[in-house]
Amino acid sequence: MVKNGKNRKILNLIERGYREFINLANDLSEAKKERIKAQYYTGTKFLKEQFRKKSIEFLRDVVNPYIEKINKLLSEKND
Repeated sequence: MVKNGKNRKILNLIERGYREFINLANDLSEAKKERIKAQYYTGTKFLKEQFRKKSIEFLRDVVNPYIEKINKLLSEKND
């Protein structure tokens, strides 16, 4: 009976990890589109500043949460 409980816990972690992976992959896909735009449209001082601001937001809103989620999943795996 304990074995089934462990299997269920592992399965839940795998499913959760998969959902997180899909969400993060979608976020990274959007970020790639923004990066491509930045490469083609940065020429003026104004646009450079706009993309600098977007880069800071991307780091704060996507990259850092992504790293935190991965670290959390890794620490749960080790429990």
